[in-house]
Amino acid sequence: FNGRIDEVRIWKKAIDFSTAEGLLWRVPHAYGGGLYGRYLVSAWRLNGDATDSVRSNHGSAVGTVTYSGTNAPSFYTRISASLKNDGSGGLDYISIPSTAGLSPAGSYSVEAWVYPTSGGASTQYQTIACKGTAVSASTFIYWLGINKSNGKLRFAPNGNWAGAMESSSIVQLNQWTHVAATFAV
Repeated sequence: FNGRIDEVRIWKKAIDFSTAEGLLWRVPHAYGGGLYGRYLVSAWRLNGDATDSVRSNHGSAVGTVTYSGTNAPSFYTRISASLKNDGSGGLDYISIPSTAGLSPAGSYSVEAWVYPTSGGASTQYQTIACKGTAVSASTFIYWLGINKSNGKLRFAPNGNWAGAMESSSIVQLNQWTHVAATFAV
């Protein structure tokens, strides 16, 4: 990914982001428990580090990851991870150790706020969040990112790269956008 990422969340439920439950994406922090929080598997605020604010799936920065604050969107101050994979050989990302809880067994949702910029090490895609390895696309448990050829959000649930889905709208460069993908069984 080339740009900024903030408020990454994984839910153990297919979240309808148009309902009261789904409007939690507006909340500037995530918490477990309560009416909707019980479905929250993990949440990374990226406010200075990659601590999971809900469970103990803490990540660590690989490469040159920095944290910067901006005031967009207007409903709260955003402190986000900045990633700049310029294609010079090194990759910058947040690495989270593999745990069973991060491998959904049923319906799930993945969401984040993104501020993509041009470039990026890959010529085809910008990865936002994934579980698995890029050695072979078939080893992904899930993958969410941006297709650089058309600017659309791309989601490959259950490692099904051939059956990946794409959004109808484009994720704009140099602008904060809430992105979300839901898989229902």
